Amino acid sequence: MHLYRHVLRKSWHLAWKNKFLWFFGFFAALLGANGNYDTVVQAAQAADVSVGLRIPYLSFFLEQEAIRVFTPRNLAVLAQNEPFNFLMFTVLFILSLGIIALLVWIVIISIGAIIYAAGKMEAGEKTDFREAFRAGRTEFWKILSVYLITKIAVAIVLFIISVPLYFLIGYFASLNGVVFVLAFLAMITLAIIAAFLAVLSSAFIIIKRQGIMESLDSAWKLFQKNRLICFETAFILLLVNILLWIIFVVGLSLISLPITLFVSAAGGIGGTSASLTMIAIGVIIFLAAIIIFGAFASVFQFSSWTILFTHLEEPQQSKLGRVALKIKEISKSYKK
Repeated sequence: MHLYRHVLRKSWHLAWKNKFLWFFGFFAALLGANGNYDTVVQAAQAADVSVGLRIPYLSFFLEQEAIRVFTPRNLAVLAQNEPFNFLMFTVLFILSLGIIALLVWIVIISIGAIIYAAGKMEAGEKTDFREAFRAGRTEFWKILSVYLITKIAVAIVLFIISVPLYFLIGYFASLNGVVFVLAFLAMITLAIIAAFLAVLSSAFIIIKRQGIMESLDSAWKLFQKNRLICFETAFILLLVNILLWIIFVVGLSLISLPITLFVSAAGGIGGTSASLTMIAIGVIIFLAAIIIFGAFASVFQFSSWTILFTHLEEPQQSKLGRVALKIKEISKSYKK
């Protein structure tokens, strides 16, 4: 438990004292709170097939109206009959791709920057925004490759698992609920392991300066030696994250009460314009609070995994492992 207390305390202190990391935390949060919780959604979608709802990933694209409308043939007809609209569509499409590419670039750099800063500060060294940004930018392609490899691997495996379930589920209709639960547990375990590998591989890339495949191999070996610690850490961070969001929502609710009173008072004194002004101020405060809290939580999560990473190379024992060892010692003494 001492390891977990150290990780939580140091990551909390790091996230609170180094507010320049909140910029990176905001963009890193776009990948998921710590890059891991979105895998729960993936697993749930994949497990849906066990009750005959849909095949994941494939059905998403098939259900999109744009896929059926913007076919090469339709685009060719549009270019011939309405060249201006086709030009506008092309420009908007290129701009959209540019914005997506820019967001991906910033998100991946932000992940690398947080990992770099957490690793430096855990080693007792100082860093700043520019140095952390440069570290993330330098290893951009490696970190992006790691995340793409793990995401694609999870998608392929989930799809392979889902297809036979989709065709076989008709024979076991009475067991739909049981099959769903088992499929969900299996798939979520796979997805979370992939998320572990992505974070640990990124740490090997940033802190140990390893290559793409070398970092994935090192991450897998490190995970194998510390499976229980990784899952225990993920569970603890999940509980902390839930607790923080509960506190945040309660606090936001308490803050919203006086704002609501101000809006009502402004409407009675200054009319509609004053009321709308107060509503706008309230919305701005609400959005700013969510952004700041989300950024802080993201820095806290990634820092926790990075600090844990720096200690996993040393021999560690999980909490469950210590409990099992204690039970074993007690049973031996009882037999004697």
